[in-house]
Amino acid sequence: MLKTKYPRVDFIVDYDEDPAVLGQRVLQNIVLSRVRARKNTLILITGKSREGKSMLAMKWFELLCAKKGWLPQDYLGDVLIFGAKDYMETVKKLLPPFEQNDKFRRFNIMWLDEGRYIIDASNWNDLMVRSIGHVNTTVGALKPMIMFVVAQSTFDVAKRIRRSFDFYVKVERPLSGNANARISRLYENDIDLQNVYFGKAKLRGFVRMPDGRRKFIKPRNFSVSLPSQKLRDVYEKVEGERKGEFIEALLSDMARKEEASNSDILKRVNEIVEVHSKGDKYLELYNTKRGRRVLRPELKTLYNLSTYEMKRLPAILDKKLAERGIVIDHGKE
Repeated sequence: MLKTKYPRVDFIVDYDEDPAVLGQRVLQNIVLSRVRARKNTLILITGKSREGKSMLAMKWFELLCAKKGWLPQDYLGDVLIFGAKDYMETVKKLLPPFEQNDKFRRFNIMWLDEGRYIIDASNWNDLMVRSIGHVNTTVGALKPMIMFVVAQSTFDVAKRIRRSFDFYVKVERPLSGNANARISRLYENDIDLQNVYFGKAKLRGFVRMPDGRRKFIKPRNFSVSLPSQKLRDVYEKVEGERKGEFIEALLSDMARKEEASNSDILKRVNEIVEVHSKGDKYLELYNTKRGRRVLRPELKTLYNLSTYEMKRLPAILDKKLAERGIVIDHGKE
């Protein structure tokens, strides 16, 4: 066992003269060392729009798959989550029984992508709370899970679950070149139980040098190169399909809500039409002017109708009377 004066070590990696390769090894090790210890790993990735959050998650996903010998493009479409339906389907694949698809027996990575533009904020937070709680209990009890959560800001994450994350990543992309990721380990300081707070600390670990020495480092910024084109193509295809499905469902839901709203708003109008469409009672609603029938203007006051209800009344009444074969001749001025 490596003895050190440092109370916590997040990684131990072999040296490489290429800083990019060394950084990739750190990204792999800080996660997989926790998996080997049978711990869940939840990673929150934040940053403004178009800064490279999803590209970082995708690259990290690719690195972890490479280390485990998995082809990332074979799995990404199955574990990329945009909504509750995706989450439930992913969980079913990752948990036993695996008789229908054995490829997920050892696979343990999930990715909750930035969903607040796909589902409304309250539902997004509800999904995040339930899924993270599920990973920490039911799913994580069966096998240690790795979960990426991509959001624009920590404020998009419900306060009560922020402490569930193990690592916090802030992504920024310059006008040219690779995006930069600042990675911190999250911890809960409970020295004073009356004032427990949630903080972040730099990663700390060792690099095994070629001469056998171990060099202690505290990396903070990581340069993020793009994932493979194959993986990006899979992501764009899945994202397009899921967003298309959501937009179609959203438009249908909006149409249903509008119909229900109109039905509620026009409740009084429909009641008036229902009563006066029987027999000759509809004639009570009309005045005759120059051989044409017009609605009596005093109906608005008599039935306390709004301007909108008064405008809709003639069309709804005409439709109801037409069902009886009665056509009202409104004529022309």
